[in-house]
Amino acid sequence: MSEAGVRFRNVTRLFGTTRALGTVSFDIPLGQNTALLGPSGCGKSTALRLLAGLDAPDEGEVSVGDIRLSDPGRILVPPHRRQLAMVFQDLALWPEMTVLDNIVLGLASSGLLTREERQGRAVQTLALCKIGSLQRRRPNELSGGQQQRVALARAIAVRPKFLLLDEPFSGLDLPLKISLLEDIGALARNEGMSVILVTHEPLEALSLCSRAVVLESGAVIEHGAWSEIFK
Repeated sequence: MSEAGVRFRNVTRLFGTTRALGTVSFDIPLGQNTALLGPSGCGKSTALRLLAGLDAPDEGEVSVGDIRLSDPGRILVPPHRRQLAMVFQDLALWPEMTVLDNIVLGLASSGLLTREERQGRAVQTLALCKIGSLQRRRPNELSGGQQQRVALARAIAVRPKFLLLDEPFSGLDLPLKISLLEDIGALARNEGMSVILVTHEPLEALSLCSRAVVLESGAVIEHGAWSEIFK
């Protein structure tokens, strides 16, 4: 995939008669963590799903660099070929599997051919996320913050260019949330990832991201670096 950033061009997404996104255009540069910021129902999670390839726009184009990912009504590049990974709000961990097996399963389509390679990558990533000692536990044996780190480890194990976070910290208290955001920022810098964070909390956005796309009622109100938005 191209090294250039994400581009939304005149993107519209309808759900029945509801316009979740209405002819929006914005850029997300590679290497600059960006927040999709706004109140509930403004369209930010819809935009993230379009970027992830979980949905297609009704109008407009989603691309990375010169590679079109989606056209109206069509997903041109499937999710597993977009060099991105997503952490959902509900985390979507497999409850019957150990922490290690959750990560290994997430690597199944990564191109690492052997189970030994996948297991080695999983162990390494759990250590990066500071939960290497938890690999034999199951999700119901973990705290909320530990479960967040497992979901994060599963996402970054595939070495994505873009890490998509769909409000995964909403159930955590503030000190734990800030600690996780700091760790994610460090991981992103060290692993060469660009983070795209969906949130309605400006503190989260400011803690992790240098840029923002501010949405309201399916429209882009502002986008750019914080210094430009604050003006």
